[in-house]
Amino acid sequence: MVRKSILDGLWNYILENNPDLMFSLQCNGQVECYLREKTDGIMPLAVSMEQEGAALEAIVKNCLETLTRQLRPSKYLYMRDLMKSEFPREYTALREAGVLTQRVILMIDACKEIFEAYDFSMATESDRFLRYAVTQKVSSILNTHES
Repeated sequence: MVRKSILDGLWNYILENNPDLMFSLQCNGQVECYLREKTDGIMPLAVSMEQEGAALEAIVKNCLETLTRQLRPSKYLYMRDLMKSEFPREYTALREAGVLTQRVILMIDACKEIFEAYDFSMATESDRFLRYAVTQKVSSILNTHES
């Protein structure tokens, strides 16, 4: 029960916050392997907490906090929010066309070098120069597609 709850929680977190990872795992046929590896790695903590009498909810919450630490901050949420605030017309059009998630993922890939150059992390996600660089790249891509 604990393992399944952790596994389901991790997958739901990925679906909501890291769909770029979800698509990558699905394309490579690695979903089950990834989830199994991650849950296997956290089970000693879960078992220890269970033996100490912790409630299922507390165990799952603690384990998911640990498992998702490396998935934060989310490039997907960063890019989606940037597009929503900096390019509202395009954002709305993509959302209404049902292709927003796919386009955001493509934008993340197009900005991969920028994210790497700024070492995208919790410490750098609010860096204004990172935001300028990503905004400029997205603008360039959107303007190329409009031509």
